[in-house]
Order: sequence, then structure tokens, then C-alpha cells
Amino acid sequence: MRRIVPTVATAIALIIAVASPAGAVPQTIPNGPWVQERQHVSLERLHNYEEMVAKLQQISQSTQGRVSLEVVGQSNEGRDLYLARVGTGPTKVLYITQQHGNEPLGTEAALQLLQRAGKGGAGWNAILSQITLLVIPKVNPDGAERFQRENHDPDCAGAFCNPGVGFDVNRWHDPAVAPEANPVPEAAAVQRTFARYQPSFVVDYHHQGSYVSDDGDLITGSIFWPNAAGVPASSIALSRQVCVLIYDTMSHYGFAEQGVILSRMQPGLSTFYVLDDGSAHLDAWTEARQRNAAEYTRLIGDAGLADTVVPPAVLAGHRHIFNQYVIRVPRRDELRKHLTDEGIGTEVYYPVPLHLQECFAYLGAKPGDLPNCEKSAGEVLAIPIYPELTPPQQERIADTILPDTGTPGARAAGVGPGLAGPPSPCERHRGRAPAAWPTGPSR
Repeated sequence: MRRIVPTVATAIALIIAVASPAGAVPQTIPNGPWVQERQHVSLERLHNYEEMVAKLQQISQSTQGRVSLEVVGQSNEGRDLYLARVGTGPTKVLYITQQHGNEPLGTEAALQLLQRAGKGGAGWNAILSQITLLVIPKVNPDGAERFQRENHDPDCAGAFCNPGVGFDVNRWHDPAVAPEANPVPEAAAVQRTFARYQPSFVVDYHHQGSYVSDDGDLITGSIFWPNAAGVPASSIALSRQVCVLIYDTMSHYGFAEQGVILSRMQPGLSTFYVLDDGSAHLDAWTEARQRNAAEYTRLIGDAGLADTVVPPAVLAGHRHIFNQYVIRVPRRDELRKHLTDEGIGTEVYYPVPLHLQECFAYLGAKPGDLPNCEKSAGEVLAIPIYPELTPPQQERIADTILPDTGTPGARAAGVGPGLAGPPSPCERHRGRAPAAWPTGPSR
């Protein structure tokens, strides 16, 4: 069964973009942080269409073809629409940017993403062995050249047409409308690309409108899950789980104030799709995470270090999905650096305990008020646990953390030569690298 799960995501770091419609509310102050209808906006530092094409070609050449290019359609004014492709993995992920011409930062971020992914490296090679990344940057080049939301089709008529301007490209992805019958050529190009590659995920990046939380904080990103009529309840549940992961990942950085969009979506709105039977995938992914977690816990126990490298606990009668596998070690930051030097990704969930976060400052808590909580925040470290983690990769990770007679990992974890315990169960694998280096704590 094919299951469609829409959501709009925000990514900051490798992909800098924000979700939901752009544009300022009428009461915002001119020359403030929100763009006004007639306010001059300098775009000199952003790639125009010709510069973007040149940049894509430069990326393809500098990466020796690892980032490949093809034309997948033309805009209403005849500009070529490019698809950039990198990676060889079985899971296909399609990103599309700038369907609204006046929302340019997703395109800038996509160019950076392609540059970094194309250069490769231990972390990227592991990711791109699992996925094939497909990117259509600047889906609406005609609107982008005019810095307008719609495409350029002044003769447009009918649904989602701004008379004398053009169509809202983002509103014309209804699967009930065939590409050849689609009056919006840019949207039709996306439809054809989707039909050809059948990606498992489609992510559409937008800009954030101006609004604030109930506490007056600027909302820097918003998250969507489907609520259009006819969306199966199982799809909504799966999408909400994806939203929780997005929220969880973004919020711990401290500068991301996340909001939730609950407005009604129509079926044709381009957002984020998960194909196939999502519930079956979730069960399989959870079981794989549980197996990986059990193996980590066994390795730690066999090394006699469960009191020093403390594994996560699973309460009797409860089920843990292990979205993260979080250990506790006395000198967390040293161990994290050591793992990073070895090409192993980690994350900290979370470096600042709740009572010391800015949003709870009104409670008057200060450092030292909750010593156990603060101690935990300084010791927790999430190590790779994603379902595709292979046994050689997991053994390499464990061997890097667990000591034999005072290895760098052991010393970083706070376990000296005299406290090391028996040799690492993975010692037999020392010096044999896995086929692909693991990266990321929960991917």
C-alpha cells in the first residue's frame, strides 16, 4: 500500500530553510526584521538563475561527476529546471526549493548541501551509501527573477491563480491532476520527477512568515503533519512521529523556537511524503534499533564497565524503541572528541538541563539547584543506533569506546589503565575498518 504523509520541515545547519508561507503581517514595522510589500530587498549575495546554473555545473565538475545534473523540465518562460543527483543508496530522497520565487534561502542551502555531499568524506560516504539525494533547486525561476511568490503566467486563470501575475506552483501537486494536464509547467516537472524516481521521501522547503509564540519569542521554524480530508489515520500517526523527531532534533540547539501549523491542508499542497507501508517499516526499524541496543549493552557488560560506561536502562514490562542510545561517561566531552576524531558521529541530548534553559528563567533556578540533573547533562552521549548500522560498524564503535588496557577511548571515558577491566570484546576487530564509517547518533 502507498501511504502519503505530508509535513513541512525546517533544517538549520546543512540545510538552512524555514517552513510555511512567506510575507509580512500588516502591523510589522518597516525596516524591521520583516520584509514589507514595497520594501527594497538587496539580493546581490544570492544566486540568480544564471549564477545558480553555473554553480551547479561547477559543483558537478569539481566533484568529478559525483553530483550529476539533468534537465527535468522548463519553466513557463522556458528556463531549464535542473535535477542534481548524488549518492548510490536504495532510499531516494527528493528535496525541492523555491517553489515560491520570493523564498530564496532554501536554494542557497541546497547548493551548499550539494557541494558538501559531493566532496564526500567518511560521514557523507556512509550517508550516501544508504540514500540517493535528488535536489530540484529553484523550482520557480521565473518568479525568483521577479522576487514574487507565483510563477510568471499573467494569462493564468482558475484555481490558485493571481490574475495578471501567475500560479502558486506549490498548490498544483494534486495526484488527481496528471502532469500533461497540469497548467503549471514547474509543478508538472516535479510530478514527472516524482513518477520517474519514486522517492521514499519528498521534502519541500519554504520560508517562515512573521509570528511569535505566546511568550513573545520569534518562531524560527514550523512543522506540518497532514490533516487534509481523506488522509488515513495511520499516515497522520506516522507523520506526527516524524514531526516529533524534527522537533526533538531542532530544539536542543537552543536557537530554534519551533511552532506547529494546524491549518487545514488541501490534497495538492506539496510537502513531505513517505511511501510504502510506513507501519511495517517502523516495526522493522524499531526491531533493528532494539537489536543494536542489546548488542551495545552486552558489549559494555562483557567488558565489566557498566558502572563507568553506563548504558540506558529499560524498565521491566516496558518497551524501548531506542530512537537514541545514550550512554553516560564521566568525561563526556573528551570521549566525544575522540569519537569524532575516529569518524564516529555523536550527539548530546541535552547539554542544558530544563531548569537552566532560558525559557524557564522566570522560575529563578540557578546552577547547583538540581545537582543530579546537571551531572547527567554533563555525562550523556548518544552514539550511532540507526537501523542500518552493520555489525562491523557497531563493533568498531564499541571498540573505540571500550578499553582494553587504557586506550584513548578508555582514558577519554574516564577509565584509566588500572580500571580498564577485561579486553574489549571487539578487540579482534581492531584495525579492520567497516565497509562504511558510521555517522550520526540516531540516523
